Amino acid sequence: MGLLCVGNWIPRKGILDVLQALARLPADTATLHLVGDDTADPRYAARVRARLRDPDLAARVVVHGPRPADEVAAMYEAADAFVLPSTKEPYGTVLGEALAAGLPVVGWDAGNLPHLVTNGLEGVVLPVGDLDGLTAAIARLATDEGTRQSMANAARKRGNALPTWDDTANDFFGALR
Repeated sequence: MGLLCVGNWIPRKGILDVLQALARLPADTATLHLVGDDTADPRYAARVRARLRDPDLAARVVVHGPRPADEVAAMYEAADAFVLPSTKEPYGTVLGEALAAGLPVVGWDAGNLPHLVTNGLEGVVLPVGDLDGLTAAIARLATDEGTRQSMANAARKRGNALPTWDDTANDFFGALR
């Protein structure tokens, strides 16, 4: 399964949590694609890079770094699921993008995720820090095609119902008028 995570390497994005969950699974369960600024927080990035060198993650993670929007869009389309266990996400643009691409979303019950994803419908929303749950959610999406497809269909429907930037601007300026 292709698992996508789009987020800058800063502590609140939970990159280390994703790596910990992936490492607990059999090696052929999923390949994780990390997209985002891997220099945003040098100290955190050093911890992520050190973790990536551990044998239990060998050949299981592809680090793409920051990519142009068109390449990220292609990665959404190529992935099977999206994971971002962020502890603070004011809106979570990448969550909306994942939904619109029809990706089941897995993450923590924090920030805006609980307002974008209904647990069990468009993805899996877990208590912050529930590494066992994160591991189980990734494993289920990797091994249960029916669940993954059902969540993907619901995710695409939800993503397509989200307001566009134009909708948001029109609502904002309409309120000001």
